[in-house]
Amino acid sequence: MTRLLVSARNAREARLALESGAGIIDLKEPANGPLGMAEIDTIRAAVEDLRDHVPVAVSLGEFRDWRERPGLFPDLPPGIDYLKVGLSGLGEAVSSAAFREEFSRWRDLDPNGPHRSGGPAWVAVLYADWEAACGPRPDEALHLAAEGFGALLVDTFRKDRGPDALFRCLSEEELKGIVAAAHDRGLEVVLAGSLTAPGVRRAAALGPDAVGVRGAACRGGRGGEIDPQAIQRLVRALA
Repeated sequence: MTRLLVSARNAREARLALESGAGIIDLKEPANGPLGMAEIDTIRAAVEDLRDHVPVAVSLGEFRDWRERPGLFPDLPPGIDYLKVGLSGLGEAVSSAAFREEFSRWRDLDPNGPHRSGGPAWVAVLYADWEAACGPRPDEALHLAAEGFGALLVDTFRKDRGPDALFRCLSEEELKGIVAAAHDRGLEVVLAGSLTAPGVRRAAALGPDAVGVRGAACRGGRGGEIDPQAIQRLVRALA
């Protein structure tokens, strides 16, 4: 069954999402961008509360920002299941051996990384509006994901494209092909992108492992507060 991934901005929201039936909790700060990273103390508090209850994903922002701080990696707590970092602004560079070596060196700074026992799986992010994000094309993102990643997230970079923006950027046929290709490579797949309840059902029909939401799970949209009743409706929609 396709699980519901809910993005929460703090431990309180994460607990509400868990109690409302979310299958995966994604910790991020929406005000900081599509994959905005929350404060470290916020991440620690939420992970401490959620561990052993539900898989936890943490957004780290865009890799281009970390490139400006070489040799640094966020001081993350153990107990995280998935780590996501965006590839906006990198374009075709992700296909180069030099980029792969640079990215691998940065990932290896994580003391709880995937090369350690029980470390988190890395999530490659395919921005459906990759041209607006100046990111890699879908085929390039898939190729990168097949090399050392555990999952693929398809999401939108711009959050001003209206409801169900995912389907405004890529057709159902294209998305279905991406899901199948990722599964063939042994990757878990999450579909997201300003999805409404009907959009959640539509995305789930394409066969991903999870469907991700933020705005549809909140009162007042993406920047609002988590709404337990909205999450319960989304869970029922998936069921």
